[in-house]
Amino acid sequence: PVPPSLASPSLLTLRAFLFPWLQHYLIMVLLTLIGLFVLASSATPRRCPEGMVLLEASFFAEGQDWSACEELSKPGGPLVLVPTTGAPLWQPKTYEPFQQGPDSDYYLGLGKETVLGSKWDMLGQKILTNCSERYGVLCEPTWANVERALPIMRYSRGNRAARGGGPQEWMCSPYAEESGVRTFVGSRSASVDATFSDHADDCTDNGFPRPQTYVMNLTAIANGEPAIQDFISYINFTTMADGLVGGVNPNVVFYFPVLRQNFSGFGGSRYWTMVASPVPDMQGGHEQSVWFRFQQVVCSGAGMAAGGVPDRSCALKGRPQYYDTYWYSSSPANITNQWIPPEAMANASGFYSNLIAVKRFWDKTLAEEGMMLLDLPDTAANNGSWLVQQAVHAIVRSMISRDDTWHGR
Repeated sequence: PVPPSLASPSLLTLRAFLFPWLQHYLIMVLLTLIGLFVLASSATPRRCPEGMVLLEASFFAEGQDWSACEELSKPGGPLVLVPTTGAPLWQPKTYEPFQQGPDSDYYLGLGKETVLGSKWDMLGQKILTNCSERYGVLCEPTWANVERALPIMRYSRGNRAARGGGPQEWMCSPYAEESGVRTFVGSRSASVDATFSDHADDCTDNGFPRPQTYVMNLTAIANGEPAIQDFISYINFTTMADGLVGGVNPNVVFYFPVLRQNFSGFGGSRYWTMVASPVPDMQGGHEQSVWFRFQQVVCSGAGMAAGGVPDRSCALKGRPQYYDTYWYSSSPANITNQWIPPEAMANASGFYSNLIAVKRFWDKTLAEEGMMLLDLPDTAANNGSWLVQQAVHAIVRSMISRDDTWHGR
């Protein structure tokens, strides 16, 4: 029952007015607090694993916020994508220099000229017959023997003297007699892959940003350095390297060591990296779309030349740059800011979302098609994990390079 003192018409009217207003106010306060909590959670960087450097405090993928971390103390350090909820997604990187020793380290002691001039497979014969322990009538091939049979591909043809711009200054071209393709990325649904030369040039002429003349040159100018007229005197092409990102998945990475420049007072070392991640399903699109990430690393010590020894002085120089194949929506000198709003530019969310999508697509594809799962041990003569990665990655590459699932292009 309402007390007599509160039963007057004026007080009843006031109570009828105040109570709904107070209820609405409390609800609004509660919603505001919830919104501030969600905003704070999304803005707070997720913790990077020990030894990792935070690259992106927040990007959006698969319905939640993530952080991107990377080990910069060595060129082949992994990428780790840390979600708000769930386990971190590790993306290992490999690092394979184009030059890995003289010819005398290879050809199993038979000599390059002798092997190339033979009329039969001398290397295969030695691997299968020259051993102390046999399995039946033949030897068991080992990683150690096969690795030293032939050197890594040092030169993929093309214009070795390419300086990065002008007529005949690219290393490869789809219109030249010798294309100079080193590697490629793609998907099962596109019919034209994205191909790269030793210098990571666009060999298919798909239209993605030129690493040297567009990204590196404009970045130098934006940082107050002179324009780069001749990339042979800027990049040490003989010590370049490449590798894979994400294990068996078809993402590639290139490493570009920068030569010491007389205009720079920096006394350490620096290098660029370019990661190319193909859209995993083009859904019938003819040419392959690719997401790119460029970033520059500076080290007080040897850095990329440290021979695999971690250099803890290495750090990111500037911000990572992201590109979406034909969409030149960003530029180092902010040229595109004049006509493209920030929300429409290629960004970290686009790149890392695609990197995650590549993993999801190939995990699902290989599982659905009954890929055999192997667990090979590492021994003194065999690198089991590398054998598995190379075998599965070779199958992924083969699947990419076929039309209508089965037919070779």
